[in-house]
Amino acid sequence: MRWKKWRNRRRVLNLAVLGLGLMVPVVPGSVRAADFARELAGARGYGVIRLDLREKASESGRPVGRIPEGEPFTILAVRGEWWKVSYQKEEGYVRQDRCMINLPDVEPEILYEITNASSSIYQSSGKKIDQVSGKKLYTAGKVFNRRLDRKEYIVPILYSTAEKIAKAQRYAEADGYTLKIYDGYRPRSVTKLLSRQLSQLYRKDSQVRKYIDYNYVWQKGKEVRKSHWGQGWFLAQNVSSHNCGAAIDVTLADRKSGKELDMPSAMHELSTRAIKYSSPSSARSPRNYAPTMNANARRLDHYFTKAGMQTLASEWWHFQEEAGRTRVKKLTGGKGCDFQVQDMIQFRFSDEKPALAYERK
Repeated sequence: MRWKKWRNRRRVLNLAVLGLGLMVPVVPGSVRAADFARELAGARGYGVIRLDLREKASESGRPVGRIPEGEPFTILAVRGEWWKVSYQKEEGYVRQDRCMINLPDVEPEILYEITNASSSIYQSSGKKIDQVSGKKLYTAGKVFNRRLDRKEYIVPILYSTAEKIAKAQRYAEADGYTLKIYDGYRPRSVTKLLSRQLSQLYRKDSQVRKYIDYNYVWQKGKEVRKSHWGQGWFLAQNVSSHNCGAAIDVTLADRKSGKELDMPSAMHELSTRAIKYSSPSSARSPRNYAPTMNANARRLDHYFTKAGMQTLASEWWHFQEEAGRTRVKKLTGGKGCDFQVQDMIQFRFSDEKPALAYERK
């Protein structure tokens, strides 16, 4: 009886396996179904730490191999809190709470413009940052994605964070918009480079110092200095939520045309021109919005906070999952991740055994 009541409450998921449309219900005990646009089977994953590949979905399962941190594997099935995966012709189970997923594999309708993987657009007060602006900071740019049948950026995102991003995308789509993501996972070494080079620009350029240290409003025809901010608000000095795969930099675009909506500043403008709140306060609420926060930026903020992600006072484009960030920091000894994705394994259904996205226990 319990099974019948449960079955009637759950929606049926359409899972394409081997290119065929199969109707498979989510079974009791499986990880809750994320509202992704595409099924998990065939998507790529990456461990935030070295993963033990186990013969069964349990910590007591015998290890049959290991997957190095950041090495891509293919997700074959879901069983509770575990994924069945394929790595170098070995199959086994890994804990999904220790993994990132390649976001375009499950959310292909989101627009991706990972400028740090092509030509970084970071600036401060409109000034270029030496060794950063215009530079390719990630090893992999756009690569051919066989699952999508097109070239696309590799965008590793912590799985629990990806679930919330998918919710925000559904909210945006309902209003005729789509997310456009400019950054996701960022290696720790890249964060350190950004912080170091911004500090150098800050020391030598008075205009950069002015707009990093204070925000200004126009009153009676002149700029009036308001709250004090400082460098720490614009780039992490230690471990960034991006280093944990638990954050994205994102804007909104029209779903039909792909044209970006007007926002308070250029993306990755590291100064108080990009602030979300009037002061660097923990009172992060719409009541504290900066005067520059237009309707589009407020809409974006609403989508992500409604989806369960946290915001940042100094950047209108930044959203993070605090629980995921905390978990990955603990797993990595407080360091975050520093792997660079070299390339993407190409899942071919002819190479693997058929798999459903959900298994019975």
